[in-house]
Amino acid sequence: MLAVGLCTEGAAAFSEREFVARLCRMHVKGMDPQSQAADDSDAFDWTAFGASVSKLFAQAPTMSFMCVHAHLPLPAPRLRLTVFEK
Repeated sequence: MLAVGLCTEGAAAFSEREFVARLCRMHVKGMDPQSQAADDSDAFDWTAFGASVSKLFAQAPTMSFMCVHAHLPLPAPRLRLTVFEK
């Protein structure tokens, strides 16, 4: 697991270098993921990374309730006649 023991203080804290090294080990294929990711910018599998973290985010709320009558025609506007006398 990537974030096991991830703390901001104490002996269990990860440095940025360790965090990136874990990301490379998980999402870069090859014998030496760290150097392969540094040499080849396309080596990191962003699709697999996105699939692994997408379950951590909730689906955005929608406003479909506001579009219920969008398929119905609008009523004709009422015309008001104003008669001016001379």
